[in-house]
Amino acid sequence: MAANASIPPLVLEDPRDNPEHYEFIRGHWLKKQSVGREDHSKLELLVTMLLTPIANRLQCQVFQEWTIVHGEEKFIPDVTFSFPGWTTRDGYLVAPPFLAVETCSQGQRLKSLFDKCLLDYHRIGTPYCWVLDTEEQAAYECHRVADGANRLVTRLTAGPDVAISVLDLGWH
Repeated sequence: MAANASIPPLVLEDPRDNPEHYEFIRGHWLKKQSVGREDHSKLELLVTMLLTPIANRLQCQVFQEWTIVHGEEKFIPDVTFSFPGWTTRDGYLVAPPFLAVETCSQGQRLKSLFDKCLLDYHRIGTPYCWVLDTEEQAAYECHRVADGANRLVTRLTAGPDVAISVLDLGWH
């Protein structure tokens, strides 16, 4: 495909003062929860660092809070892992990522993050999601191949080539 030739211009209109902390999902602006909390930020950074050697080996990209644009929707996973050939527009990812990671911090509900995996990431073509609970120190997979069912795991996987141990997160 020519360099983004068929992608329409990106227009994200958000009247809020700090739009990078809001997502536009299914017709609604939603505040990204827990952005900037210490536990949340540390876990995001650690997961990014653990995925970086895998991404380098597979010639992929891994970023914290890389905005995904799908039509008029705007998603901001805590960590995004994308294979080569990803399509970007104005620095936003417009192709579905291979893996989206969400971190559940104080005041959030796990169900809302599982729903986000199933109703949003899987719907736009993302095959793998991880949900990490900082308070319970628990890791869940919520993959499209499992019809979005979530399961508690000790080893997080995304296909045969992407995996990290929950022990590497510094949890029990």
